[in-house]
Amino acid sequence: MKKILQRLNIAYYTALFGSVIFALIGYWLAKKAGIHYDALTQPGITISYVTILYIILSIPGALAWFHQQTKKMKQQPNTYEKLQKYIRISYIRLLLIAIGLWGGIVVFYLLDSTSVLWCAAMAAIAIVFCKPAEQKIQDEIEQPEQSEQPENNTTA
Repeated sequence: MKKILQRLNIAYYTALFGSVIFALIGYWLAKKAGIHYDALTQPGITISYVTILYIILSIPGALAWFHQQTKKMKQQPNTYEKLQKYIRISYIRLLLIAIGLWGGIVVFYLLDSTSVLWCAAMAAIAIVFCKPAEQKIQDEIEQPEQSEQPENNTTA
């Protein structure tokens, strides 16, 4: 379990570090390379809408998909296969949300649009839900124990 947690933490912090890298790239593109689009022109509006739409759809979509996959995964009897699938779907969930964050950061610099920045902030908050923790991994992998219902011993 420790190794899985370590791998997922590396991916998580790499995604966060990627945000800093994409902020530097966006800054460089906008300020140093001089690439800037007016947010009120047709290309600017299109870029903004596509970015916002991706972020708004990817966050609940990725989280719901992950939850659905973990529910299916709990039915598998093989623990090794469960763990491998958990790692894979965790990476996918993190990547789907991180792409929105990274894209939102770059598009913010290119358009200087605060609405895109707010959406990128939503993606940054959503990444917090992807933070791995040992107890969280155990809860998402293991089948909850069936509690036995007490028998109804009523005498009439």
